[in-house]
Amino acid sequence: MNIALFLGAGASVPYGKPTTKQFVDILSKELDGHRSFLSYYPSIERVLTAIHDNVEFDKTEGAKWWSMRSDIGAILQGLEKSVHSRIYNIYAWNHAYDENVAKIFSSIFGFVRERGSKITVFTTNYDRSVEEYCTQPERQHECIDGFSPEGGLYTWTGDFAGPRENDADRGVFLYKLHGSLDWGTHNWHGRIKTNVEGQCEFSPGLGRDLIIYPTLSENNDGDEMFAEIFDAFSAKLKSQDACIVVGFSFQIEKIRKQFAKFAGTGKTLIVVDPEAHADLQKTILNASPDGGNNQPKQNIHHIRKELSVDTVDSILNQVRALI
Repeated sequence: MNIALFLGAGASVPYGKPTTKQFVDILSKELDGHRSFLSYYPSIERVLTAIHDNVEFDKTEGAKWWSMRSDIGAILQGLEKSVHSRIYNIYAWNHAYDENVAKIFSSIFGFVRERGSKITVFTTNYDRSVEEYCTQPERQHECIDGFSPEGGLYTWTGDFAGPRENDADRGVFLYKLHGSLDWGTHNWHGRIKTNVEGQCEFSPGLGRDLIIYPTLSENNDGDEMFAEIFDAFSAKLKSQDACIVVGFSFQIEKIRKQFAKFAGTGKTLIVVDPEAHADLQKTILNASPDGGNNQPKQNIHHIRKELSVDTVDSILNQVRALI
């Protein structure tokens, strides 16, 4: 049975990372001058979408009628830069959580393997939780993420097969849809993975960061690499029998449509999230072409728990009963 994992922001809470809502709360405390603006929005995706929309409006002829808006673009662009910087600081890996990541992924990956499935992980998270788990010597896992070693660097090839495609015990196939804190463009080598989290502007030889900052839009940040990753994710998801989604809010329509198609074909979708989500099935299936009216709902399940070291085994017991 092919079982994939999809990790959203809530899946990184056990490693000291905030949810998208908690991230806004952190910013509101740190950036007191912007507290009113920030507190108006319930998630960082909506904050950055609002900034983008306001900045774009400020460039239009219509905005010239509003003298009060004359400097709003510059103010919000400064806020946007601060948010981007804090993303790198807050979501960087903290080795104090190595033991947590070991316990959680050992349980989850062990469950996947006992079902005879290769380990496939999709994520919108930037942090290196999966990569850090794989680098622990006792794990003996190989992380396959579209980058390949070449001349001492890891360069983008878009190859998710990897040398160990048939080794289900060692290969961890990782699709980071929004990029990673250690990805960037190199002046001579193109897209590379440095294995060191940090913004490219502070590293010699690097050009720009390769992450899609969280918004509600379906952009690819101007880099075709993200379109390649999304296409690979879409194709891989189709080949799965079940997908366990942890801590994802389904706010991004482009991804929600993929899950609507997945569930619409009768595949099993299990959502692990402590929130109530009274209309979870409707939220997902509304993204299908017919609005979910003719889609099966009985194969979408909700486990109302927050992933942690203490809950991972009980969550997996509930998953076993559903698959």
